[in-house]
Amino acid sequence: KQLLQYRQQSEHLQLELADIRKNIYLDPLTGLYNRKAMSKHLEVWFKEDPNKEIAAIVININQFNQITNKFGSLISDVLLTKVADKIASYVDDSGLPVRSAGDEFLILLPDIDRNVAQEIADKIRQGVEKLRFISSKSGIRLPQLTVSTGVNKFKASENVNTIVSNTRKIISKIQTKMSSQPPLANDSI
Repeated sequence: KQLLQYRQQSEHLQLELADIRKNIYLDPLTGLYNRKAMSKHLEVWFKEDPNKEIAAIVININQFNQITNKFGSLISDVLLTKVADKIASYVDDSGLPVRSAGDEFLILLPDIDRNVAQEIADKIRQGVEKLRFISSKSGIRLPQLTVSTGVNKFKASENVNTIVSNTRKIISKIQTKMSSQPPLANDSI
């Protein structure tokens, strides 16, 4: 009887440990993977094949700081979560969707051609732009979100920080071109 009780406690502790391990690799707000998970996956892919090529899609929400300043962090967190859900819906199990910074996401796609990765990036951009948000409290329509995307290709042997840095440079160039966009309208909630 005591042995059965110990066995049940052990199984319960193993489930708790598995849950804790899973949460270590997830962003608490969006549920996407974090940079620690990205490092772990790159390590595994490198062990499988040091020359494995990986496509990286970087996604950045345009004018997100303005949205946060205007509507507050609770609204921006909800918007961020909805964008993360949309991103994850286009990736499934074929890649690794990562929240790499505040309003920045990175999708790693092993053994995917750069052109296919670009098509996925375009679909994500279009999908996010179709999202519409209305405040449940006030009924006011929130601004339409747009994202900038960039695609890069690298080998699994590259350093995580180098990968993130290089993909940020791509998105930075794109955003510089977009900086001529007009500011958000002065709606209030």
